[in-house]
Amino acid sequence: MCKYLYTLVALILALLTTQAYAASYHSHDDIQATVKNFLKNNLQQSKGIEITTEIGHLDPRLKLAECDTPLTAFSASDINQSSRFSIGIKC
Repeated sequence: MCKYLYTLVALILALLTTQAYAASYHSHDDIQATVKNFLKNNLQQSKGIEITTEIGHLDPRLKLAECDTPLTAFSASDINQSSRFSIGIKC
């Protein structure tokens, strides 16, 4: 009886730990919204030029740990001088 109780407790703890661990990441939607906001605020729009932004597919393995502060986006290059660039995300 005791052996089954220990097994049950271990299983419950494993499930709770897995759920808590999985819930501690930013969603891909949050990351994409941060990037879109960054692009909207940082791309220079000239008259007669339409800028379309297309965010590439995020790797489903991407896991950015939850932060105590809001996500911020950055670019190592001048986004107004290139037609293709990468945006970084940090806390």
